[in-house]
Amino acid sequence: MMGSMAVMGIAFTSCSKDLTVDAEAAAQAAVNQVRSEYESNFVKKYGEIDSEMTWDYTTMNPISSLGSSASAATTRATRAGNPTMTKGNDIIIQSNVLSWVTTNLKAGSNNYLKGSPFYMEVPGNSFTIVPIFQGQAGYYWQLCMHVDGISNDKVIWEKYDIEYKNYESDRNYKKPTNTGMTDGNSKPVYEVKSHTYTFNNYPENAKMYFYLRVWDNENDYKNWKNGYKWKVVGHQYVSLDPRILTSLNYQMLALKGIQIPAALANEYTAENVTFIGCEDAEITSTGDRDYEDLVFMMYGKPAPPITHVDVETVTAGKRYLIEDLGATNDFDFNDVVVDVVEEYKNQIYYNIAANGQKVFDHKTEIDGSRKQKAIIRAMGGTRDFTLTIGNKSWTKSENGYASTDMLNTGWNGTEIEENKVLAEFDVTGWIPANNNISINVERQGNSTGFYTITFPKKGDVPMIVATDITPLTPWQSEKQSVPGWWYTEE
Repeated sequence: MMGSMAVMGIAFTSCSKDLTVDAEAAAQAAVNQVRSEYESNFVKKYGEIDSEMTWDYTTMNPISSLGSSASAATTRATRAGNPTMTKGNDIIIQSNVLSWVTTNLKAGSNNYLKGSPFYMEVPGNSFTIVPIFQGQAGYYWQLCMHVDGISNDKVIWEKYDIEYKNYESDRNYKKPTNTGMTDGNSKPVYEVKSHTYTFNNYPENAKMYFYLRVWDNENDYKNWKNGYKWKVVGHQYVSLDPRILTSLNYQMLALKGIQIPAALANEYTAENVTFIGCEDAEITSTGDRDYEDLVFMMYGKPAPPITHVDVETVTAGKRYLIEDLGATNDFDFNDVVVDVVEEYKNQIYYNIAANGQKVFDHKTEIDGSRKQKAIIRAMGGTRDFTLTIGNKSWTKSENGYASTDMLNTGWNGTEIEENKVLAEFDVTGWIPANNNISINVERQGNSTGFYTITFPKKGDVPMIVATDITPLTPWQSEKQSVPGWWYTEE
């Protein structure tokens, strides 16, 4: 590595207010002497430094993973006129539609793959919602609709507000029970009679979503409706407020493969009708995810456009390896090892092809999702320091460590743990491209003060080097200099 070597910048801050001009000059001279010795020894060890050396070996390649929740997207709505919801006549849903539901949405089974999470937008025309099925749901619920820009959400459907027959020979319709319409899967569902709910004058292109208000039982709902806020369970007060389960959090899926009811077939096509299955319990590792607790359809010309969406978590970061000038011929770069990680979330939007497959459309970063954190992996120095990353500072002696502690550096034959967490804290204002990281290190000897060490400029002698976090790049054991191949552009 041939080239010119620039002067390394080390600032000195005195801890004493009583230093004379001569004392300050002497202290600065001492700092310059340490700097000069470190610089000279580094060149003797590794050769002259190329003027283009940046000391940042990172790729910052993002690592993406799909999450299990979504957040509302930005609305681009027009102003609403006089939005209304009108309860209409009954509609009959026949067995050819219902058989798909009972066959494909088995109660207690994980039916997540039978549909997709989604967002919706209000069309420029009226649209209609019709409940078509109620499954085995022990909780009491209300189905509600939210439209951005409209202050009052609409309660569309309450549990049991639907009627059905199990057989053609049934003379009368009946209301479902907690075992749903199939009596615990022991009976088919021949026919459903349900009300239509038509919506007019909602703001075109506004984001809309659905959610359930869920109570443990109908009696809790009635007490809540009558103004009671608490119930007593044992010797404790328990809130009667409902749980809110939203289509923005994978509680509802746009179902694929259901036939259009005969009542609509003469007027509407598959592009005009959407079916949605709902889950009345939180989506957890122990939840059934059967999405048959209630099923409803929406139709219109066009129906509210459905945009399928997933959430992607993106992480990228750097590992900084730092020398603290404790010795001028020590190049193990383990006095501080810190990972700085940036994470944010993207909404991934899809369109649905004619064959039912999701087709990528675009992605957008979710506002407010970007976060940064630092994880200190090793501390090989025997002096106090304050590490500053972006707008956050962290001091060794103020966080449970003695200034002389040497940790996770292979000292005295101990094993280095590459995923060791000595400290973890949130960071703001870290700019990866600028490497705005610095460290103030306590000086030792007759003069008091601190060395201020910053990320090196091109061609400078480095006391901070940046590498990728993944794959893990191990740091050196105590007093073992980093190999020369670190300082190549290859």
